[in-house]
Amino acid sequence: MEDLAGQFSADFLEAVKVLEDFSAADADLREAMREIRERVNAKHYVCAPNFWEDLRETLSAIEQRRDDRVQKSKAQQVMKQIARLEVRFWAKESVEMLRELDAEFRLERMVDWVQTFDASEAGDQSSGPAVLYSVLNDITLQRDMDQAQKENLAAAVRENLHKFPVEMQAVLERVGRFQTGALGGRGFGDWRGRDQP
Repeated sequence: MEDLAGQFSADFLEAVKVLEDFSAADADLREAMREIRERVNAKHYVCAPNFWEDLRETLSAIEQRRDDRVQKSKAQQVMKQIARLEVRFWAKESVEMLRELDAEFRLERMVDWVQTFDASEAGDQSSGPAVLYSVLNDITLQRDMDQAQKENLAAAVRENLHKFPVEMQAVLERVGRFQTGALGGRGFGDWRGRDQP
């Protein structure tokens, strides 16, 4: 059986290192990160969601205990950094998983994800809009798709664009960099059907 506690330890330790560097001048945050590093090394986490949840809860508890505006602000910045690191982790894992599928099944999974993802903040972090947005912007996932498959994906994004945060919608509307292959086809242009220059 695969060692789930150790499968992502390198990813977890990389995230911890970023957060240690980010919060080096803060004794409470530094101590919290030391404890989390020890738990990673002890293979305390049985799955990736356990790690990210513990990280969020630990740092959130520090933030809530603080009254000083500057110290509270530092903890809030660390919480934002955790959110970015978690999105990056889940996007990387999702892209790797999707790359293992053939083009047809990959398209089916991506379209299903676009149509069913939970846009609320309370939703599953591993498949939320920020992770999906990163995955959709990874052009390697569409290199072996034919034009019809790319157009199907574009249609799914167009139909569900309203579910993404506004700042993501603007970029998704302009995405026109998906390549159709070496012959220089323009991919599926942008989501609105207008040609890119």
